[in-house]
Amino acid sequence: SSRRSTLANNANPTSNSTDDDDHDYPLQTLLDHGVALSAKHGGQTKPVDALSILSHPSRTTTRVSITISEGKNRQIRRMFHAVGSGVMKLHRV
Repeated sequence: SSRRSTLANNANPTSNSTDDDDHDYPLQTLLDHGVALSAKHGGQTKPVDALSILSHPSRTTTRVSITISEGKNRQIRRMFHAVGSGVMKLHRV
């Protein structure tokens, strides 16, 4: 089953990037590859099904909508942490 969440985070927005500069756009990594979590937390995640930027309420905050196909415990928070971003608020829909 698919999970869709809207969240506010402090990540850089996605852009057209290559694999070489994914570290400059952490959200692109979620789309392209998923992220490696520790084995304790389920290991490698699948890439997200959909990710769109909703708004930029402040200079350091980006609101995004994300859809994932697996739902491991606290997966979205762990995925964003793994790419160097935090989740300030999470709303599951």
